[in-house]
Amino acid sequence: MVLCKNDYTLENEGASRTDSHTLVRTVALLSQQVAELQAQMRVLLLKKDRYYMERDNFWNKLTPRIAWKRAKENTKRLITAYLNSYKPLKWYKNRWEWLSGYYVSKKIELHDVLSFGLWPVLAVRENRTVLRGTDSTDHYHIFKRVWGKQKLPNIRWFREALVELDLPPDIFIDEMHLRTIEGEFQRMLMRYQGTKKRNDSQWIPQGLVALVKTWEKMYAIDEDIFMACTNLGPNESLKLKTEKFLDPPPLESKEAHADSKSSLDRQSCT
Repeated sequence: MVLCKNDYTLENEGASRTDSHTLVRTVALLSQQVAELQAQMRVLLLKKDRYYMERDNFWNKLTPRIAWKRAKENTKRLITAYLNSYKPLKWYKNRWEWLSGYYVSKKIELHDVLSFGLWPVLAVRENRTVLRGTDSTDHYHIFKRVWGKQKLPNIRWFREALVELDLPPDIFIDEMHLRTIEGEFQRMLMRYQGTKKRNDSQWIPQGLVALVKTWEKMYAIDEDIFMACTNLGPNESLKLKTEKFLDPPPLESKEAHADSKSSLDRQSCT
């Protein structure tokens, strides 16, 4: 009887030691896994912080010359942001008519095209169009920072942006009109590039007059649209929302509204 009791006690002690050893190993393994996960999280957080830092640095430090080189990408991003902000209205059948009515008409003017291409660096200060991050209001200085004086730029990127966005050409693209405003733009640039004198506080050189008038019509975009456009990095594409845009319900005439109201009143009386 004593021997049986001793064997039982030894067996329980061995099982207890085995369970304790297993538990210790499990705790150690879990601790190691937690440490590895924490390390991975730190790496991901650093990458996230670096992404946001690089993204913000790009948009904050974007130069006018680089903005002009990215004019097509800027235009595509801005139009996509406008389309994503669309809400059905009773005056427009769909988002294409809405976009054409508010932002991108078939007979779009030159200052609108330039504003689409340069929105990342445009600001308005004291009712004047200026470059972001600079205090200069000297037009000669502004134009030189954007277009330089060596090459003659064009605005073919605007049509390319419309095509790449798959916008209906019958609503948005007028080939003859786009060629006309491009010719107008290049004539302005040629006169500017042939001007060697800056404008002073009183007089604007003759070669800058037309370009200055166009520049003063240009504009910065709304802050909420600006935030939507700069929420992604320069190499990412702003995606167009794919949900279906329903047409707004038809307006009920006053006569129909009165008839329906009277019928409801009769039903309530009965």
